[in-house]
Parts: sequence; structure tokens; C-alpha cells
Amino acid sequence: GLQYIPRHSLLPAVSREPVYALGDSHVLPSSWQHLTFGGKEWIVVPGLVPRLSLHDLSTFTGSRRMFDGLVQQLPFKSTIILSIGDLDCKGPLLTAVEEGHAETIDEAARQSAKVLQETVLAIVKQKHTTIFIHYPPPIVAEMVDITMTLWRALDKAVSYTHLTLPTKRIV
Repeated sequence: GLQYIPRHSLLPAVSREPVYALGDSHVLPSSWQHLTFGGKEWIVVPGLVPRLSLHDLSTFTGSRRMFDGLVQQLPFKSTIILSIGDLDCKGPLLTAVEEGHAETIDEAARQSAKVLQETVLAIVKQKHTTIFIHYPPPIVAEMVDITMTLWRALDKAVSYTHLTLPTKRIV
């Protein structure tokens, strides 16, 4: 079934603004944690989309529909932490090369970064949100090179997105 983001009325009674963490299972450790940044006190509200990848955002999969459903529930002008990219390093980037959709891992990473760029721009346009991008760190030593290739492509795509786009990379 479709996941949902808890409404303000369901949030713990604290004087903190919600920051919505959308993404795969990497959002779970930060769920309901209190953060202080930008001169504000925040509480992290999870928006779990199991096994979400950049590849999923480029196609109309169940994960994409679930992600879109969560975005629709977000309040106007909300703040989001988007955690994405881990699964792409474990399969879709390599598959893109193997299946001939990209000639190199670098090209596959640039294609994935373009998907992130388009997704972020669409969310900002629709919801006037502030989005922070969190790239999960590599878990397996063999994935470090692929992960760093994707991070570089994502950083470049995010930095060239739009001069006023309030998007940053956080680790």
C-alpha cells in the first residue's frame, strides 16, 4: 500500500519544524530525530519509499508512484532531505552500461544525475520547497569508485540546476 507522511497533528508536541526525509531505508535512522540547522530547531519526519533509486525516478515504477504520492502530501514550502543513490551504485548504473543505455559508468552516472536534477526542479516548482540532498555513503569497499563517480555527477547536476535553487549536499 501507499506510505504516508504523518500530518502535523500527529507529530510529537514539540516546538520544532518538520523536515521531511524522503528516500529509501537510509531515512530510517534519522526518523524523529531533532536537528538544529539554519538557526531553526527541526524534527525529522520519515517518508519511506522502499528500494527507491534514481533509476526508479526515471520510470513509472511502483517506487516512483509511491514517491510521487509522498511528494503530493508535503505541505507547501516544506523542507525536504532527499536520500537517494545507494541502490543505483549496486545495480542500475552497471546495468545501464551492460544493456547499452550508457557506454561508461560516468555516462550512466550523468544520466542518473539528470533524473535527480529534473525531479528536484519539478518538486521545487510544484511545492516551493527547500531540498537538501543526502547521498548515502558506500557500504561495500568495492562500491567506493562507483559511488564517488555518482556523487561527482550528482554534485555537478545539482550545482547547475538553477541559481536560486536552495539545494545542498549533506552527508
